[in-house]
Amino acid sequence: MSFQFVLSYIDIDDDSPIELIEKHFLRKANAEELVLIKKQLFLLKDFFPHLKNYTNIYEQNIIREDDEADGRFENQQSGNWKYYVIDYSTFDRSNQEMYLLEKALILLKNSIYLGFSFVTDDKLFMFSADWTSLYLELENPFSLPYLQKYCIDDFNEIVNIHKQIYKIEEDENIYLFIKKALEDFYRIQRLGRLTLNENIKILGYFSIIEMLIAHKPKLKESIDSISHQINTKYNLLFKKFKREVTFSDYFLSDIKNETVWKKLYAYRSDLAHGNIVDFSKDYKILDKYNNKGHDIYKNPSICINNFLEEVIKNTILIALDKPEFIFDLKQC
Repeated sequence: MSFQFVLSYIDIDDDSPIELIEKHFLRKANAEELVLIKKQLFLLKDFFPHLKNYTNIYEQNIIREDDEADGRFENQQSGNWKYYVIDYSTFDRSNQEMYLLEKALILLKNSIYLGFSFVTDDKLFMFSADWTSLYLELENPFSLPYLQKYCIDDFNEIVNIHKQIYKIEEDENIYLFIKKALEDFYRIQRLGRLTLNENIKILGYFSIIEMLIAHKPKLKESIDSISHQINTKYNLLFKKFKREVTFSDYFLSDIKNETVWKKLYAYRSDLAHGNIVDFSKDYKILDKYNNKGHDIYKNPSICINNFLEEVIKNTILIALDKPEFIFDLKQC
């Protein structure tokens, strides 16, 4: 038996196993696996007693009222439990592929995170999550995205993305910046869940954007500034994205994209220099919901974070598919 527990709170509309890459199947946990998973989750109660109500969120729905981030638990029948695993029991080679597979899974529109692994001797290994991240995943489920629902088609590109990541990982030449950008994004996604600080993540996201598409300014004129490079280059890249990114989904509508990018980069600079940011004044266009409602996901810094995250995912997908194009764009 060899499988990895899916830490994310997900649901898939088909119970059939999905072969993500060769001999790696995403599916619901079977009875034997459930015993092992629940045993490990139960151990959390010994370390963190106040988690006793949260270690079984995979057996529940979280019911929320409109415009609320919190809610109440509703128990589900066992057939509707949401314990998922990636089964690689028939895979007969070193499983470095799991590390690359998780990198591919975080590039989905709704990222999927993996937890601890069980191998054939039933010995537990912490593969890509430690007890701290598992603790934070369960300590406050309302700080996480809502239940993410998927269909089989959502995973169609994983095989190809995995192959592209493998190729970039092997590169030791001009595309090292793409490899580093993907690694940094992966780490920020992991560590960002530990810090729970969106501003730290935003600074990290801008460093990745600059790494992927910007060069160190060579001219004193503003046309070669980082801010100008980001705005002009994303005018092109947005047309090539695999998934459409619409500014009005995150920010006030009827605002020019160029203005949004200028405000975003100014916001990044204020964060980097420790300045106080007031969304009711200089950054009002970035506050789509005008601070109304109690839903934390309508907080402007969360919306900015979500926007940059999706922009980076799409940029990395282009970089993996056409590294030579991104290399040339970076030099422009």
